[in-house]
Amino acid sequence: MAAERPYAGANASRVLEVLTTATGIEHKIGAAEEARRSKPPRVVWVPGPATYAGPNASSREDMKVAAERARTFEVHFWGKDFEEAERLQDATIRELFNKFSPYAYELGREQDPRGGDAEHAGFELIHEIQLLRIPIPAELRIRTTLLSARAHGTVTNPAGDASEGPDFTAPPAAP
Repeated sequence: MAAERPYAGANASRVLEVLTTATGIEHKIGAAEEARRSKPPRVVWVPGPATYAGPNASSREDMKVAAERARTFEVHFWGKDFEEAERLQDATIRELFNKFSPYAYELGREQDPRGGDAEHAGFELIHEIQLLRIPIPAELRIRTTLLSARAHGTVTNPAGDASEGPDFTAPPAAP
């Protein structure tokens, strides 16, 4: 069993890695305070609560699913001005849709915009985004093509005496 091999789609870090590549701006998990310290442009995903569903009877062929997680993030989009912050937000939403699926995330409420004054270096938009139905694998399955098989052993007939089993390596007899 390959359960120790991590499932790339089962964590938010993989989602952010894909978004970083697609948008050209680093998306990272961090704390709200960290989101406010660095220089714009930046996107910081602050983890919030998660809900779980499962176990489920998923029809996935690549894994046995123990549960599915939906985690809410407070996503901080920092730009040098309002327009840049909005472009970061739009690019993230567009790439969530393009690279994943409209069923992989749910957009929540946006908080009041912050910035544009002497207290803030740049402009910040904060939007709730929930990553949905991320499977937590109980067992990963790797599809393998079986080219041949050989079985050795004994077959017991209904009378109770043992006899050599059939030769499974020989081609089947013609009918």
